[in-house]
Amino acid sequence: MDVTITSLKVIDLLGNEVLLSTNGINKIDVSDLSSGIYIISLVTNYGNWNGKFVKK
Repeated sequence: MDVTITSLKVIDLLGNEVLLSTNGINKIDVSDLSSGIYIISLVTNYGNWNGKFVKK
């Protein structure tokens, strides 16, 4: 089962889009983000997925 990510969006808790990628996604570089909680939204060939992550 190969999952292909076609779109990735990272949003901070204030609703600001801080990262958007639509080409060749296989790694996410969050080193430039400030510490905090973020929402991630993925569009894949199997559907959409949303989740949260904490950057320390």
